[in-house]
Amino acid sequence: MKNVKKLLTIGLAVLLMLCMSISLLGCEQSESKTESLQFQQIEGKQEYSVIGLGSVSGTNITIPNTFNGLPVTSIGDSAFENCTNITNVAIPNSITNIGDCAFWDCARLTNCSIPNSVKNIGDYAFAHCKRLTNITIPNSVISMGWCVFRDCTSLSIIYCEAERKPDHWENDWNVQYDPVGSDKVFFAVEWGYGN
Repeated sequence: MKNVKKLLTIGLAVLLMLCMSISLLGCEQSESKTESLQFQQIEGKQEYSVIGLGSVSGTNITIPNTFNGLPVTSIGDSAFENCTNITNVAIPNSITNIGDCAFWDCARLTNCSIPNSVKNIGDYAFAHCKRLTNITIPNSVISMGWCVFRDCTSLSIIYCEAERKPDHWENDWNVQYDPVGSDKVFFAVEWGYGN
């Protein structure tokens, strides 16, 4: 009887360890996920906008070129707002618009390359991305909103491929911060970068 009890105890312990191992394997997250992002078809168009993180919990986000066989052309307003775990976002060449507050307060975002397909970047699109250290604005951007990089405290300079500020960029697009009762502080800009 003692031996049977001992064998049952050992068997249960092994079974428990095996179940825990299988459970842990099932919980592993892929570092880069796209299948769980949220999308919305743009009204009147045969294209999609990514509008949220959905159930993605990885740190590296890859936005796909297409969804349901149609192009993904926009990152919606506030799509990734307050997604504090994101460190890297891969934006495909199909994206033409980055909405207002799209990456607002992605506090751990360090890397985001803006492709030369992007034409519009909305107000506060990357505001409060405190770990963002480097950004290059491609020549394709014809419209830039207000305070796009406000409070990006690790960013010291913005690289722009354009030779000078395009006409449809807001005057305060590169405000670093706006202290109450003081003059605005602007980021340094290197125009004609890479030319």
